[in-house]
Amino acid sequence: MHRHLAFVDLTEREVARCVRLAHAVPHDSPLDHLPGWDAGELLAHLVGDFRWATRILTSRSFDGSILLPAEEKGEVLSAALEREGERMVAALAAAAREPDVRCTNFAEGDRGTVGWWVRHQLHETTLHRWDLEVPTGQHQPIPPEQADDGIDELLHTYTRRYAPHRLAAPLQLHTSDEGSTWRVRPVGSRGQLELERLGATGNADEAVLAAPAADLLLLLWRRLEPGAIDSLHIAESADLPADAVVAFLDGPITA
Repeated sequence: MHRHLAFVDLTEREVARCVRLAHAVPHDSPLDHLPGWDAGELLAHLVGDFRWATRILTSRSFDGSILLPAEEKGEVLSAALEREGERMVAALAAAAREPDVRCTNFAEGDRGTVGWWVRHQLHETTLHRWDLEVPTGQHQPIPPEQADDGIDELLHTYTRRYAPHRLAAPLQLHTSDEGSTWRVRPVGSRGQLELERLGATGNADEAVLAAPAADLLLLLWRRLEPGAIDSLHIAESADLPADAVVAFLDGPITA
């Protein structure tokens, strides 16, 4: 329970940052890293996401409904973000006190729990807070421990959701500041991936992609390009050259 309550505290902080940005950033500001999106469209998505998650958390059920962006505009949209963010945080806090209660989600199916949603909404909100900061040219750092958990959540949620992946041999993903390592390797004939969390860097014969946790998180989410990360390290293997590692990052790790 303590872990999930900590997630709620972090989410409340990230929601507050999003609300401040909603009032400060012009809604017609383009988000060049998200082609076709501007800040207003992202805010509409985020309000829709908060409403969607709150409905699922309060009903303790997921009916397969899709996330619909908010229809509000301008300051009404900014006010809706604040209101729906407060409602979601309250729903997350209630769920965090009983995280093992069953609640279907799109990653775990019927095995899911409300605790999954508590964790997921932290990382969803954090990522979109970073997106909203792009027009300002300044980013609040994502704490390494939070980013490290965000990578774990991303990999367990999305490597199984999207395919085919362009990966011909095992690849280890390593956070150089937090010391976490995950191995992804291709399985089957349809571009599926098998994911394993390692205690430390594994087989020395395998390719490794390493960076500080926040940079690696944003790289996997395709918010940063490899060339933008000075501390990025790629150790290629006989079966996976450096250009193949970069090609893997082009997707579809995430949507």
